[in-house]
Amino acid sequence: MAVVWRINNLTRKTTVGSLSDVVTSINWRAELTDSDSGHNASTDGDIEISAADAGNFTAYASITEANAVSWVKSALGSDKVTATEDSLTAKIAELKTPVEKSGVPWGPIPF
Repeated sequence: MAVVWRINNLTRKTTVGSLSDVVTSINWRAELTDSDSGHNASTDGDIEISAADAGNFTAYASITEANAVSWVKSALGSDKVTATEDSLTAKIAELKTPVEKSGVPWGPIPF
């Protein structure tokens, strides 16, 4: 099982100084699916992007999802990325072996 990081949306300003279409925040999602059980866990969030640097600027039309995922992980930091992925793994484990269940021992109640 590997966590898949996706980008849902990029928010951008039309101009910042001499730059155009500058991404200012990223809405991301991290998702984990257990192929054996089919259980799925996910989390998402928004991060603000630091001020654009003209010397290291990627034009909006040239941004790939891989670029944006890299920026998200960099902004979160390795500890937060690891914590996010560990949390999803724990959610899957709990779904596979629940610690709490509900129901009645005599079966469903007909209405």
